[in-house]
Parts: sequence; structure tokens; C-alpha cells
Amino acid sequence: SWIEVRLCYGIGVSIIDWTPQELLYINIPDMTIERAVDDTFERVSVMISNVSVDNQLWVTSYPVLLKIGRQQLTGRRRRTQALELEWRRLLAKQGGLILFTDLD
Repeated sequence: SWIEVRLCYGIGVSIIDWTPQELLYINIPDMTIERAVDDTFERVSVMISNVSVDNQLWVTSYPVLLKIGRQQLTGRRRRTQALELEWRRLLAKQGGLILFTDLD
């Protein structure tokens, strides 16, 4: 079985202090989460195309603190990943998790 969740408009998170004043804005505009299971393996992967961390203070020398990835401005969109994480696990025949396959 296979499932894919794609957040085309992404996720944005604001970090505020007690004042309340916005300090940072973290933007992940395109994110894909996939899960695939076959007879022997389960695979979960998270792919992020861009990450931007912006300083939201009024007077700042560095308004963009971190920017990873590329944005394509052309009509054809080429997928480049800023970050890709993948987890795999080996499934037992009973459907459980095999922690050790060979112990000496």
C-alpha cells in the first residue's frame, strides 16, 4: 500500500514572545510525506523543497536568517529538495518489527 500527503501551500509557524511580538517566522512552502508498505519493508519519507526562517523584528540587519532550497520562477517546475528524510524498517512475517536480523 502507498499513501502520499502533499502540502502545496506548506506550513508557516510564527514564534512570539510574551509581549506578544513576533520574533521569527518559519516558512516551509512545499512539503510531501509518503508512506509505502510492501511484504518486507515499510518506508516513510518526508521531502521539503524550501525552508525560510525570517527575523520579524522591526530594526534588523539580517531579515532572512536562513534560506535553504530554490524557488523556480519559470512555468515548468522542477522539483529540487532542500531536505529529504527517509525511514525504513523490516517487517516480520507476522507484521511486527524485526529489531535484530543476525546476532553473533
